Amino acid sequence: MTRVRRRRRWAGVPALVVATLVAAALPLRADRVRVIVAVGLPESRPAKILSLRTDVVESLESATDVEPWGRGAAFAAEIDRADFERLSRDPRVRAISIDRGGQAALMDSVPFVGANLVHAKGFDGRGVTVAVLDSGIDTDSPDFAGRIVGQQCFCDNLDGSGCCPNGDAMQAGLGAARDDDGHGTHVSGIVAGNGATAPRGVAPGARIVAVKVLDHNRVFRSFTQIYRALEWIAAERPDVKVINMSFGSWDVYAPAACDSAAVAIGMHDIVAELRRRGVLITASSGNQSSVDGTTIRVQAAETVGHYAEWLELRASQVRKLNRMTAATPVVIGRKLKMDFSKVTPDQFEARRTAYHRQLQEAFFTEFRISGDIIHTVKSGESIWVLAQQRYNIPIWLLRQYNPDLDLGSLLPGARLVIPLVEATGISEPSA
Repeated sequence: MTRVRRRRRWAGVPALVVATLVAAALPLRADRVRVIVAVGLPESRPAKILSLRTDVVESLESATDVEPWGRGAAFAAEIDRADFERLSRDPRVRAISIDRGGQAALMDSVPFVGANLVHAKGFDGRGVTVAVLDSGIDTDSPDFAGRIVGQQCFCDNLDGSGCCPNGDAMQAGLGAARDDDGHGTHVSGIVAGNGATAPRGVAPGARIVAVKVLDHNRVFRSFTQIYRALEWIAAERPDVKVINMSFGSWDVYAPAACDSAAVAIGMHDIVAELRRRGVLITASSGNQSSVDGTTIRVQAAETVGHYAEWLELRASQVRKLNRMTAATPVVIGRKLKMDFSKVTPDQFEARRTAYHRQLQEAFFTEFRISGDIIHTVKSGESIWVLAQQRYNIPIWLLRQYNPDLDLGSLLPGARLVIPLVEATGISEPSA
């Protein structure tokens, strides 16, 4: 794998999404942003694609950290806004995506997928190797004793530093996937835990290749590091038959953009190669919710005022569309209709995503996760009481740790994973 750091001349990328994404993007510093660029047309020959990609890269003016994604159409780079604008007018470029990264999701699974029924028939994953891309794994846990057969890390802070255990952006071998958060260990337990200290996983006999791609805040800063992980598995781990990725992007893509976004184009070849080899790839759907083209589900910390701002409407218009009065509460998980007459769904989701990312980045500037506990819900307890009064954590964070639960209607006996936070500054966490 080749990584190139340089500054040269260039151009390139799609005109339709550019203005919106530039406005919504949170640059890594001052006036710069990390992007994924895809060149050529779908029917272009591989040799032509490579030649086009080389030409675009060689013409870069302000780019740093240029990294080709294999031998396909895509590459990643950090550029300034002026180059981003020029890319939107370059006919050689098929698409561009802001390389925003994302965060962890999924915390439970076995009974929901019926794995307990498969266990009863004697199937436990023995003989299968599973790669878990996450925050790492607790190598000392008896739940995985004798079955961790590989460790690797691709964890980049995108500021010149890395978040692998050795402080670099890449690490291999023993200790490379040491878990500094707990999410990866939890998910690995769901995938392949043997039940020694926690509930039995889906495939308790499977071997595990642990690949650390999330930092201690359960965040990956760019999709480039996910690509690196998949490329490493394809090149170095022919034994892997299943890849699990329990995380999702900060961006929510409209159905029409699922195949045309630059990140999708860039991932296509490596995913296709793994699928041709018979590898099953699974990923979490996450908690960001867009039910259909005109309906969304309310997420924590969202208000009618936010929707009106993102839609470029008045709040009264949003209320009228949903038959709400000024006193009607906005309930997490509720479906609301949106009027996309002034903005596209992609524009709305870009603004929405930027808002939530801002909330989370501000929170993790002042607080960090120190661990988690299990809380069994008692009669009379609500999500508001638990989050704001008992544990003093944002509701969006509690939702991330419990993606499979309806937090709007908790029943006594429900088990919640509660993240424990400690301050690194002086501010209080907010819901």
